[in-house]
Amino acid sequence: MRPAGPPGTTENRQELIVYTVSAEAAGNRLAAPTGFGSVPRDKPEVRFLLAHGYRLEQLERGS
Repeated sequence: MRPAGPPGTTENRQELIVYTVSAEAAGNRLAAPTGFGSVPRDKPEVRFLLAHGYRLEQLERGS
C-alpha cells in the first residue's frame, strides 16, 4: 500500500512502500487496481493503513 495522493503527482509528498501480510477472511473486499486480487477490507492491518492515507497498489500471490 502507498500513501494516497493525486494520481500522477509526487510533489510535496513522500512515497512509502509497505509490505504486510493479511490472512484470508470473509466480508467486504478491497480490490487491487492491477485487476488481480483483493484483500479483506475489515482486517485490522488494512483498516489501519487506509485510515493513515495509504492506498492499495499491488498484491503478491503465494500458493
